[in-house]
Amino acid sequence: MPLQQYEQSHYLLNALSAYCNTDMLNELLVDQNYGKVKSKTDGLANFIIGLNAETTVERQQIAIKKFNESFLLQYKEKCNHLVGLSYLDLTNSTLNSSLDIFTHSKDVENIQDLNVNNFFNFIPNDRFQIVYRKFTLNEENDRVDQLDIMFGRRFASRDIADADNLRVDFTWVNLNLKTRKAIFRFHSMANNLYEPSKPVAPMISFKIISAYLLHEYNITFHNEDNSKQIFELYKKLTATNEQTYVKLVMDAETENKTSLVDTFYLNMLERLGLESKKDRIYVRDRIFNTFVRLLIINDFDNFKNHVSNMPGSVVSFNYHDLDGSTINGKNGGGMYTIGTARPPMESSTTYFDTKDTIFHAESLQELDVSWRKYNLIHSTRYTAFPNLLTIHFIMKSVREEVLQSVLQDFENLTR
Repeated sequence: MPLQQYEQSHYLLNALSAYCNTDMLNELLVDQNYGKVKSKTDGLANFIIGLNAETTVERQQIAIKKFNESFLLQYKEKCNHLVGLSYLDLTNSTLNSSLDIFTHSKDVENIQDLNVNNFFNFIPNDRFQIVYRKFTLNEENDRVDQLDIMFGRRFASRDIADADNLRVDFTWVNLNLKTRKAIFRFHSMANNLYEPSKPVAPMISFKIISAYLLHEYNITFHNEDNSKQIFELYKKLTATNEQTYVKLVMDAETENKTSLVDTFYLNMLERLGLESKKDRIYVRDRIFNTFVRLLIINDFDNFKNHVSNMPGSVVSFNYHDLDGSTINGKNGGGMYTIGTARPPMESSTTYFDTKDTIFHAESLQELDVSWRKYNLIHSTRYTAFPNLLTIHFIMKSVREEVLQSVLQDFENLTR
């Protein structure tokens, strides 16, 4: 096999540089004796120059292998920006069988033969292709425990349509067969100039990848209760803040073990010739919560201090009712950032006007939360799609430990 000469392609210098870390790239260059650099583009160019200067094919292949391993680590630092959560149905999946049966079904002797790491030599086109795949076995080495797959395809936005600004959409999927949980790390751009019918949007990527995994491994995904889970998060983060005021109203409106609000509500229904079973707007709850809101307004400074000391608080929500109407609630205009002086969501008119409707529906399609406990500058957005929940860390990727903690908090708070 003759020595190869590698080009400084747009893919290597433009697409991969978007995911690179200069310090980690320099570690690779120093390890290969290719020299340190000041920028990512120079680092990638130097790597190719050094690669072409190698004297044997074996040394070139070792350098490329190290590059692929290094790039994967660099990518992982920047991919926790738009994350998807779904659950696996492995009932009919070949991955749910023993290792011997699975490898036989794939016509290989060793599971390692199915692993792929090909970032350096990847040639992106309009379709998703596998650029990385790794099977992880259980402790007994007799079954697959996890499967990591990264798909890549070329991308160009309408603002950077020239070939010099080639971008690549990488989507990383982690399938945990033990917990039956799937984590997607999506690219966050939207308008794909190369194939306008397939923009780089989470739900479209999810459908394409789901179809592949169904065909290849007979895996299906489900996450039917995600709008209810988002509601539970909303409920935990708002209702807790109001408990003191709710108790005050309950104590005040109870007389001789009778609810004054119930008495008033039932008397008004009788006078108006109405029946409570036809009350679709939850008038009784709205009356009660009006007094809760009045107490909060009159004790606003203490309430605001209480909310500001909580680990997280709601900054906006999106609710769709059965009639197709949409309600957007937000405490202030523009994007939420830490340090922005805004009143808590619970002080807004929209929150109280829709609270009872949302609590009875037990469903929310989207929720933005400010997580103070993680010291995130921007809010975190939870969105429900069919069989997929996305968690969007606005503006910036987060560290892996932060992502795992956010996922754990979501699971704990929505049980």
